Amino acid sequence: MVKASAAKAGEQFNQKIKAFATTPHKGTLGKSLSLMTCDNPNILVANLKKTEDGDSYAMTLFENSGEGTQHATITFSRPILSAERADGTEKTIGGAVFSGNTLTVEVAPFSIASYKVKLGGKEPRQVENAPVVLDYDLRTCSFNAFRSDADFSHRNAYAAELFPEELNVDGIPFTFGDKEAMTGLICKGDTLALPKGKWNKVYLLAASREEDLKASFKAGSKETVAEIPNYSGFIGQWGNTGKTKGFLKDAEVAFVGTHKHASREDAPYEFTYMFKVAVDVPAGADSIILPDDKNLVIFSATAVNDPSSPTTPVSQLFITGNK
Repeated sequence: MVKASAAKAGEQFNQKIKAFATTPHKGTLGKSLSLMTCDNPNILVANLKKTEDGDSYAMTLFENSGEGTQHATITFSRPILSAERADGTEKTIGGAVFSGNTLTVEVAPFSIASYKVKLGGKEPRQVENAPVVLDYDLRTCSFNAFRSDADFSHRNAYAAELFPEELNVDGIPFTFGDKEAMTGLICKGDTLALPKGKWNKVYLLAASREEDLKASFKAGSKETVAEIPNYSGFIGQWGNTGKTKGFLKDAEVAFVGTHKHASREDAPYEFTYMFKVAVDVPAGADSIILPDDKNLVIFSATAVNDPSSPTTPVSQLFITGNK
């Protein structure tokens, strides 16, 4: 949350503050925490996002007074490891002045300025975990020289050159099958036995071979329903199908491939995805039952004992189109 000029920013950009709820739990951050603050009300933080490489944060500033070039100190909640001036494409165009957790910025009248900052001091998230054994039965990826070896959907497949050996998604590790053999499990109502241990969640990496679908997973008396999108297509872009439509998905992207393989050639810029799905596991449950849907494919599964308290939005959070 940015403290300085929050009201002005809300008025200018018509942004709404979203509230989230969680259960009472111990913490080390105190009752309030600001990711960043700005000491000059004439400089607005227009946006803050992860850079495309995911290693830093990109920040756009706007000078709204027109009263000459403005200077400000941006203070972050964590120490700054590096900082740079950037353009709108996040390309580095110069250095930046920073010390500790403060960044010194400069913005010309009625202009914008962009910076990239890399923050430190964050401890990696660690949870007790164990891989869930999957009985793979589908070749999902192929190598360039053997593009027709796999048929994930309509003679198309993931590119094996891009297919991960392993992934770590928000502190959850995932392992995969042999890329030269089977790497996907088609859901047929299978029962997956969980490894020995006390687990409260199973995280899956999954995708649909056809249209986006809704899937139901059962563990003991608990049922988890999740939206699982198609493995390819557009995400995070805008198009026009008779009216403005956002290609947004109510799902967490865990893997992105920049192209897929058709039976005889590459399909450049036809992106491929895997999506992370969290399945709740009640105490005493030792297995999960997968949906009976041949279009749903599981690539990896990890059982975890995650002590963190769940956080959920208390108002509508995800909107996919203009109304």
